[in-house]
Amino acid sequence: MRRDASADASRLPVHGDYDLLARALQASSDAIAISRLEDGCLLEVNDACLRMIGYAREEVIGRSFMELGVWADPADRTRLIHALEHDEPLDPIQVSIRSKSGEVRLVELAAQLIEMGGSRFIFALGRDIGDRRPLEGQLRASEERYRALAETSPDAVVVADLDLRITVVNEQTVELYGASGSDALIGRSVFDFIAPEDWNLAAEGAGRTLETGSLRGLRLTLVKRDGSRYQGELSASLIRGVDGKPVALLGVVRDITERLLVERELRLTHDLALSIGAAATVDEGIQVALREICERTGWVFGQAWRRSGEGSPLELSATYVLAQERHPDGDGAYRALASADALTSVVSTHRPEWWPDPSAMDGVSRRNAALDLGLAAGLAFPVMAGGDVVAVLEFFFRHRREEDRRFLDVVSTVASQVGSLIGRKAAEEELRKSQNLYRLVLENSLDLITVLDPGGRILYASPSHRRILGYSHGNLLQLPMADLVHVDDRPAFQEAIGQMLSGMQRLIPSLRLRDSDGYWLVVESQGVAIFDDGGRPEMLLVGSRDLTERRRTEEHLRLAEHRYRTLVEQVPAITYTDALDDKMTTLYISPQVESILGYTPAQWIGSTHFWFEHLDPRDRERAMADYRRGRDSGQPFETEYRMRASDGRLVWLRDSGVIVRGREGTSALIHGILSDITEVKRAEQDLERALSIEREAAQRLRMLDEMKNMFLRAASHELKTPITISRGHLEVLGPHPQPSEVKEAIGVVVDELARMGRIVDDITTLVRMDDPSFLRLQPVDLETFLSEVRTKARPLLGDRLRYRPISRGSVQADPQRLTQALVNLLHNAAMHTKGTKVEFGVEEEPRMWRFEVSDSGDGMPAGAEERLFQPFQRADTSGAGSGLGLAIVRGIAAAHGGSAGVENRPGEGATFWIRIPR
Repeated sequence: MRRDASADASRLPVHGDYDLLARALQASSDAIAISRLEDGCLLEVNDACLRMIGYAREEVIGRSFMELGVWADPADRTRLIHALEHDEPLDPIQVSIRSKSGEVRLVELAAQLIEMGGSRFIFALGRDIGDRRPLEGQLRASEERYRALAETSPDAVVVADLDLRITVVNEQTVELYGASGSDALIGRSVFDFIAPEDWNLAAEGAGRTLETGSLRGLRLTLVKRDGSRYQGELSASLIRGVDGKPVALLGVVRDITERLLVERELRLTHDLALSIGAAATVDEGIQVALREICERTGWVFGQAWRRSGEGSPLELSATYVLAQERHPDGDGAYRALASADALTSVVSTHRPEWWPDPSAMDGVSRRNAALDLGLAAGLAFPVMAGGDVVAVLEFFFRHRREEDRRFLDVVSTVASQVGSLIGRKAAEEELRKSQNLYRLVLENSLDLITVLDPGGRILYASPSHRRILGYSHGNLLQLPMADLVHVDDRPAFQEAIGQMLSGMQRLIPSLRLRDSDGYWLVVESQGVAIFDDGGRPEMLLVGSRDLTERRRTEEHLRLAEHRYRTLVEQVPAITYTDALDDKMTTLYISPQVESILGYTPAQWIGSTHFWFEHLDPRDRERAMADYRRGRDSGQPFETEYRMRASDGRLVWLRDSGVIVRGREGTSALIHGILSDITEVKRAEQDLERALSIEREAAQRLRMLDEMKNMFLRAASHELKTPITISRGHLEVLGPHPQPSEVKEAIGVVVDELARMGRIVDDITTLVRMDDPSFLRLQPVDLETFLSEVRTKARPLLGDRLRYRPISRGSVQADPQRLTQALVNLLHNAAMHTKGTKVEFGVEEEPRMWRFEVSDSGDGMPAGAEERLFQPFQRADTSGAGSGLGLAIVRGIAAAHGGSAGVENRPGEGATFWIRIPR
């Protein structure tokens, strides 16, 4: 039965404010309804609510939603009323409503129970969210696509929101940063992983990405979890939502630290190679090697030993002393180190010998001479030629120095250059071997990443397709991937596609792909399908990697055979015919000379000495000698040299010639081919880079393992001591101990257990320092903070404590952790000073606050400064403390983005400091 609308509405106790309330309700874009709790009668609704349910106002007022059938599921209303009547917390809920036309819509509903005039009313606000779920599904699908792509990338991949907070990372990112898992990175600002000095550069890069949509090759200094820094190269892209608006940033980071170090070393070795190569004699080349290494690496003294002939003993041939290291008695003072007997091991083993200190050197006189000259480290390196030691290079350093792999690499390169002066052919053979090794290392590091539509057509092909298969992204776009697959492998490939579409992740152990030259590359492929919210496959992600080094070598062998056939059939090189005379008169040269060197055949043939004049002066003597050797012997010859092209470039050429004899058996002509090998020569530098990176990685792994073992041994020792003391006091108690003995033993055991607890607490603090929740940052007033620290430290130092107050200033920090660090420093000062004054305070620096604790005690032994901040390290052997306090201080400082250290004044005291960003 319909109620009287006007009579019901008059019961709403809003009186004179009713018009104002009505206007406010109508102004809302959300649906609003007011009803009585007891019967659900509607007293007021706004226009947005009427549009949502499809009724006119006169059809609604005075009736309930239950009468109108608006509740698609009456249980939703029951749940709502129960929560309101029992005053239960009620967050916005999702309910289904039915409009007058029968359409069911999803609504987000918020409601509140209000009392007016002694009656209770329900104030409800609803928002149509029916269009939100498709967008959320598309967003999840987009995130899944980015996550799948990221996990197949060999580089670190990070997705961040527009506030530069990390939302997605791949496993390579976790491994590069050194985190325990991706959860340690999600939600953090990208600036947490960038060195502060590069924050502005990173912010500019982010702005450029938002403006242009992409960023390529931005170099930044990045920070790992342990505080170490490395050089990274960042490329970024803008991610847009379905409405075309920016929603996130995708960044790809590659660690290029090793690459930069290798580049610097290669520049050094390259310069050395040029200097030695330009030397006129072997002795001059050796002198250049000694000078360049000492001047550019800081080794103070170098000397060289050389054989005058095969089987002859080593003789001193050259020395060099840095100018600032000249001895008052002249360079002759270093002659005391000249003892060929000390080189017996180097000559017999063909291996370098490193002496970290004089005591490791052979020969008493040689050790004494090194000590007299103040030398503390040495190296002897053999120079090889033809499998024999033909010379030895020695270098000496002013300070103790453990074996340095990088310096050995530099000396190895120099020794190779010196050896090439003595035995050129042996060096060339080693170069060819290292070139082949480089190709294998480089090619095995490349992966193919391909994105397909459900029909198997290529949507995306990574740049490695060009390097491996010879195709660009444009060549492959919309091409069925099956077209690249060998016909015999297509059934297995199509079967794998079907399994991926059914939701399986499929591994294809062997698949042959055709490259742009028509040959086949054997790869191992793994693919997975990406589905939308409806369970329909949107795309397929396929990652492919070369199956084995052997098969890769076979593919390159076939490629070499193909190139050879192309050479024979099309001659993509310069062919020539020369008269067999001293002028090397050219009778014919092919047109390819113009595309390779920029000269026309007429220019070449028109000048009698054209070849000789354009030959690089450094290569003329060697090239002419190889030519005359072939001419005089009548045998085929091959040589390599550089020529100046018409545009000024230096082009490396391999000259392969054969002698064609006349009818009477005399040599008449030379037929030859000039091949451009410039890129091959450049590859030699890349090989050295790859090998150096491999050696550095192995060294780093060894260092990390040693650090782990040291920490475990030290922790075991520190915990074992209180256990041993406690056990000893308990074991001495007899079967009927006296109460005083029991009390004494219990006291000792309790003290030792407390000591063990402090050690465990300190270890736990060290472990938690990498946890993002370790710090709780807040603004800290420095004056109040330092006053509280002084109060806590006074029982430790009493009247010995001096405090430098500060009248202004604040810092964003965790006050509890910062207090812990400063109290540790004050406790350390109290333990290791004897009655002297201890002063603490804070100093203002350009971008930092420097907290200091200074004492005027005895200081510490020289060289102990850095060791003190390592876990379980102490300045003396007294055994006081756990050896973790200063390590915790440094960890707390690093967690704040700062640092900690000490200024040692042996015999006068020390100043320990913590720097925190302002």
